[in-house]
Amino acid sequence: LGFLSDVVFFAKKIFQDLWKHDGLSWDSNLDLVDRVAVEAFQQWRSLLPLLNSLTIPRNLHPNAADRFEIHVYADASGLGYAAVVYLKWYAGEEAGISFVAAKTRLAPRKLPNTIPRLELRGVEMASQLLDYHQGSLPTAPITCWTDSSTVLAWIAKPPETWGTFVCNRVATIRRLASDVVFKHVPGVLNPADIPSRGSLPSAKLASDPLRLGPSWLLGSPDDYPSSSPDPDDQAVNIEARKVVVIDAVSFLAACDPD
Repeated sequence: LGFLSDVVFFAKKIFQDLWKHDGLSWDSNLDLVDRVAVEAFQQWRSLLPLLNSLTIPRNLHPNAADRFEIHVYADASGLGYAAVVYLKWYAGEEAGISFVAAKTRLAPRKLPNTIPRLELRGVEMASQLLDYHQGSLPTAPITCWTDSSTVLAWIAKPPETWGTFVCNRVATIRRLASDVVFKHVPGVLNPADIPSRGSLPSAKLASDPLRLGPSWLLGSPDDYPSSSPDPDDQAVNIEARKVVVIDAVSFLAACDPD
């Protein structure tokens, strides 16, 4: 379910860094290959016992709840990208948040990665995570939050507007999240920022925004973030599908496999 997705991400990043070294095998002496990575792993492993007493409430069907909202968050860093799903419930005047699931992935090593592309991968993964868990959740309005105005601009237009990479992912997002409202959230208010960077084990993890949900989500929907910054036109249009002109006739290809 991804309760410790940020902690696992930290370890996965160490292993990814190790495999950058040429000639590394399972029998290599890692102290000689990358002492920094070894020390980072030893620190991570030494702190794991702090998680033994970690408890995270997860009630997806509160008895007294009379209405619900589903909120999905996506974010990316230069290291990777993440998605988190929460269920917000109301019981009269009371409101609460339940963690549903989270997932992370490392940024691919061998592909050209820009932050907007990684942010788009994050939203794609968020739509897949939502699709996987939606059957176990109450019927409710769904909002997907991202801090990338570039990604929001890509999603707002038909997939075939964009080149292959963006086209394919926008198509997946639109197919899996056709009933989702996409909105902008400032990065400092986005709980998916935490797992997109990784965390060391800590006894304080149970009380951080990733596990509990962002504090602002407990407020009235009227007070949710409402910013809608203009996207960087250059970052948006660099992924526009190229038009091939032959004898004054223009052809736009459909989405192709990556």
